[in-house]
Amino acid sequence: MHQTEPAAHRSTHTVERLAVWSGVAAPVVALGCVLLSTLIASSGEFTWTAKALSDLGRREASTFWLFNGGLVAGGVVGLPFAWPLWRRAEHVLERLSAVTFLLSVVGLGLVGVFYLPRDPHGLVALCFFVGGPITHALYGGGLLARGEAFGRISIGFGLVHVLAWGSWLGYVAATGSSDFFAVPEMVAALAFGGWAITVARRLLDAGR
Repeated sequence: MHQTEPAAHRSTHTVERLAVWSGVAAPVVALGCVLLSTLIASSGEFTWTAKALSDLGRREASTFWLFNGGLVAGGVVGLPFAWPLWRRAEHVLERLSAVTFLLSVVGLGLVGVFYLPRDPHGLVALCFFVGGPITHALYGGGLLARGEAFGRISIGFGLVHVLAWGSWLGYVAATGSSDFFAVPEMVAALAFGGWAITVARRLLDAGR
């Protein structure tokens, strides 16, 4: 009896560490595929001024499989990271952030499934782009509530989303143009991925 408990504990610890590493792997896979897609797409398929990132996933695009496959893979790989976020939570806001993170990565993966112009592409994309800053704010708020200074960094990641989209909306209001939509999309995606990697690193360090 006493011999099986340490083995079970070690097994749980190993699984949890793998789940934490998924928080690193998911953004590397998804962002890597997105960035590579922007580099290899033709000017008719994608430009930063006139297209959205999702145009890289259109059926007729040469980047169809790379872009959509990367999003689906990133979404699937990122799912386990919600478990250590929930398991190590010490405040209700942190637990809520695990739920919103899960919804966000599901939305990310479904963007690759419901590629343009398939419905409900807009809805699942919104799930990702809105879920990201909410996740960062909830997680940071939970940490600050129990005196963890890292909470400010988490909230800072959320503010990056707000500033990116706010700046773009200001540009639209000033010019009447909806150009450069891909720019706040990419900034938001980088902020989400950067947050996941930063938090994963913190959890790995705490688990040693």
